[in-house]
Order: sequence, then C-alpha cells, then structure tokens
Amino acid sequence: MIGILTGALKVLPLVVNAITAAERLTEARGAEKKTYAMDLVSDGLSVAEASSGRNILDDAAVRDCTEKVIDAVVALFKVIETRERADARPD
Repeated sequence: MIGILTGALKVLPLVVNAITAAERLTEARGAEKKTYAMDLVSDGLSVAEASSGRNILDDAAVRDCTEKVIDAVVALFKVIETRERADARPD
C-alpha cells in the first residue's frame, strides 16, 4: 500500500504541471484542456514506464484514477482561486 501511495505522490507534480500547461490554452474549453492534460500525463507516464520497465499505461484503472486526480486538482485550484478573490475584495 505504501508503495502505491509513494508512486501516486510522485505522479502528482506531473499532474499539476499538466493542468497548468492546459490552463494556458486560452482558446480551449474544459474538456479540451482535460484531454490535453491527460495527454501530457500519459507522455510523462510513458517515460516512467520506459525507465522502470513496468507497464503502467495499459492499465485502465490507472487512466481512470489519473482522470479523477486531474478533476480533483482542478476543483482544488478553483476553490483556492475563489477564496483568494474573496480575500482580495475590499470590505
């Protein structure tokens, strides 16, 4: 279990960077940005796969979880952004 958690934590920066890159696509909408982020994460996992000799990408559960992590991180970013805007408003 700890090994899985450690692996997930190693992937998190990749997910955050993919979301940040997708957010820079000003013409794209939510679904397009998510697809772009998923593609970037898949590319990163391909590198990890090649270096580890493990088959990560062929696992549907990994793809499903990656999508859920992207959704969760985007939701967290939105909450933070909303709170920062509220804190910036003059009283």
